Amino acid sequence: MGRRFLCQSAFVMKKPYQISFLLASAFLLSGCVNGGSSSAGAGSVFSLSSSSFSSSAPLYNAFDSLINVHDLGLSSNTHYLPSKGEDKILVIPIVIQGYESQATSALHDSITKAFFGASGDTGWESLTSYYQKSSFGQLSFSGTVTDFYECGLTAKEIQGSASGINGTNVNNLVNNAVNWYRKTSGSSLSEFDTDADGYLDGVWFLYTCPNYQEDSSLGASFWAFTSWAVGASSLNEPGIDTYGWASTDFLFEGYGEKADAHTLIHETGHMLGLEDYYDYDNQACPMGRIDMMDYNIIDHNAWSKFAFGWVSPYVADKVGTITLRPSATSGDCLLLPTGDGWNGSVFDEYLLLEFYTPENLNYQDAIIGYSARKELRGFSDSGVRIYHVDARLATASAGTKAYSDKIVTNRTTTTSLAHSNTASMNLLDSSYRLIQELDCSKKRNFAKGLYTADNSSLFETGNTFVPADYAASFPNRTLANDGSVFPYALSIGSIDKEGIRITVTGA
Repeated sequence: MGRRFLCQSAFVMKKPYQISFLLASAFLLSGCVNGGSSSAGAGSVFSLSSSSFSSSAPLYNAFDSLINVHDLGLSSNTHYLPSKGEDKILVIPIVIQGYESQATSALHDSITKAFFGASGDTGWESLTSYYQKSSFGQLSFSGTVTDFYECGLTAKEIQGSASGINGTNVNNLVNNAVNWYRKTSGSSLSEFDTDADGYLDGVWFLYTCPNYQEDSSLGASFWAFTSWAVGASSLNEPGIDTYGWASTDFLFEGYGEKADAHTLIHETGHMLGLEDYYDYDNQACPMGRIDMMDYNIIDHNAWSKFAFGWVSPYVADKVGTITLRPSATSGDCLLLPTGDGWNGSVFDEYLLLEFYTPENLNYQDAIIGYSARKELRGFSDSGVRIYHVDARLATASAGTKAYSDKIVTNRTTTTSLAHSNTASMNLLDSSYRLIQELDCSKKRNFAKGLYTADNSSLFETGNTFVPADYAASFPNRTLANDGSVFPYALSIGSIDKEGIRITVTGA
């Protein structure tokens, strides 16, 4: 069995500079503009005015798209969906024996709209419309929803004797389903391998029986998850690698009677290469439960978009003031390196800031409230979200694990993220988190305790961030995880139609 997320090429990265504060004001340009694709990459330095940045800068081609989660997956032969361009998805609805009556034309229509419909076809967004908006037009989905596949198996036969998910007959079933469609359609399915890696870009399987939390007689394989079949690649007849698996019941959790894609969007985030941001150990809520990869709500956060290559952050190099536009519509975000500097990629330790507003993909889950998460909403106020990111890499070889500034690809060494939001899944120090929300109110350390973020977590006009004042939220108190000091402080200024003003000073 391939590894699963449950609801749940070698290159070297070098430190291009050491951060130098309290000198002439300068920053690096963000790569996204309103609703468009990248216009400039991180690394382009230019003068900073008192309130905002210039609108143009030279391209920095050495950065864009070269280092992201897709590349990291390939280093360990894990094939994620490409995060840019067009991904073509094959969707196969599976009829479970005993639930044949569920396989209706109305259900088929709901499946099609949930995956490929317009926003108005659903209660919120389809998979396609969500990712088109979240990526600022850089990622699109298309595909085919096949006829219902009658597998001839009961839920008990699929579950087998396994108590959980591993060891079930799911992998055999999904392979049989793909072979069935290959035979009945007369297609090699190569049109679903848009990146020509010998694997179908992604396959989704929706089964007609309930999930096991709705019917306790069903096994734990009847849940929503993403998995990797790890079969042989073939350009002539691409096979399955990454796939999603969920009950059709998940399509009707959301707003009204229209199809709901929240679960599909979350699981497809895994297929694109993201981890869950909640804690499998159930000891903490590092993102305060408010994120698509946490509790399945609102837009992807700025780090997720950075990891996909959809945005290139401004990077603080000197003191000064910056105006960040709303991240939901612009992709603007600000990266603050540790005192050790920044290695030029998403895979390092830093603070990342974005100006959150309850609009675009955030609006409905924040203002109206997702019915499947009635106890939780997105932020209804506007303000700055500050994340402590520790996305450093680690290599593992012969039982030895160590931080690495490069992705190593060979038979004996694997490279992956050093840290997770689940302590027991960390490769190195279990006290560190991949991405953690900082609480403006200082009342909650989201890395310890089951706290939910709320509007008071946002940094708003008049608030400041001084590292020493937030020592309780950092594992090493006044030091970054890499052992260096945090060399900056922040003050949040006024908000107007241009955005929010943030002033960076030396700590």
